[in-house]
Amino acid sequence: QIDFAMIRAGYGSVLSQKDTKFELNYNGCKANNVPVGAYWYNYAKTVDAAKQEAKVCIQVLKNHEFDYPVFYDVEEESVLALGKTRVSAITKAFLNELEAAGYRVGIYSMLSALNNYFSDDLMNTYDVWLAHVNVKRTSYKKPYAIWQYSWTGRISGIVGDVDLDYSYVDYRTSKSVAATPSAVPSNISVQSVESMSCYVVIPDEGVKEI
Repeated sequence: QIDFAMIRAGYGSVLSQKDTKFELNYNGCKANNVPVGAYWYNYAKTVDAAKQEAKVCIQVLKNHEFDYPVFYDVEEESVLALGKTRVSAITKAFLNELEAAGYRVGIYSMLSALNNYFSDDLMNTYDVWLAHVNVKRTSYKKPYAIWQYSWTGRISGIVGDVDLDYSYVDYRTSKSVAATPSAVPSNISVQSVESMSCYVVIPDEGVKEI
């Protein structure tokens, strides 16, 4: 079975940018007892804009309960081009607003961006959701909580590509299950859960230490 799912809540800074399938995906998770987290796609290029994105994100998330964190998806080239100091400030501003509203939060980005555009303070404070696809083991050397290893997965009942991930934290218990980078859990299998736009999996038979 699917062990958990991360669904997009929206993007940008206005309420009309709420993901049109957010409610459907959220309700699908709850109806099928699938633990769920969310992410918000970043376009903000200033601290004030990031705070505005956070405020809209909080509006979307209100009255919804999440088992997994809310991640800030920071990967736009035009944002990363601002450099490490500004990207870190933008990211921290968004995460601070979400934390103040009571959410557990984290950072999602690609291997190269995580290595070059986020401060050590951020990386040491927040959970990291790493995107590094088409490799058997990631070369990322810092701690991470979730590894997105494919953008072209296939799930029965879902048309098109599906993102697939390993989680090294069971957020239902907050238990860390693989503290070292490049570890790959065993006994991975997935089945379909209708109405999910983004799928992530952890070992089917319980998380195993590597």
